[in-house]
Amino acid sequence: MAKIKDRLAKIIRDKPRVLTRAIFWKIPHNTSEDEVFLKLGRYNKPKGWLDSETLELDSPKSELTLGSEEFSNLIDFISTNYEPFKQGTKAFLPLDNPYDTSNAEQC
Repeated sequence: MAKIKDRLAKIIRDKPRVLTRAIFWKIPHNTSEDEVFLKLGRYNKPKGWLDSETLELDSPKSELTLGSEEFSNLIDFISTNYEPFKQGTKAFLPLDNPYDTSNAEQC
């Protein structure tokens, strides 16, 4: 079983009854590159919940874990598309690779 080397958690949204938390963790490997995972979890706060209590023991309301490849692809997708989409652009030709066939497939 792989041992988790590093872990970093942050609450990214805190509402009166629900909070959302992001957790990074790294699993080292001797024969290949270390893997970095991202878990996003939404948790119901139990009655009397204190900030110092962990929610890992409770069942999450919803949870998504991305492996290294999925997480890397998500970073690429967001860094490429977030600002143009926010500005109202739904399709564009990237200047660094304008002739890529995937540009023609945009809706």
